[in-house]
Amino acid sequence: MIESDKQRIADLAIAADRLRLEPAFQMAVLNLRKDAIEALVMVDPTDIEAVRTHQSMVKAIDGLCGELADMI
Repeated sequence: MIESDKQRIADLAIAADRLRLEPAFQMAVLNLRKDAIEALVMVDPTDIEAVRTHQSMVKAIDGLCGELADMI
């Protein structure tokens, strides 16, 4: 790995940590996840496509949080 790549990774880790600690970002992610879970709970359980759509939204939000944690 060249030095510029190492610096870019370090910069991204700092930015990810800053974002993770930002109260507005935290609130936005929590609200998005809450809304996605509420929508999943309300969907017709026999509508498999709708269930999968709402599950994928929750998974995407959780994935974003996981990616930020991995970068730090």
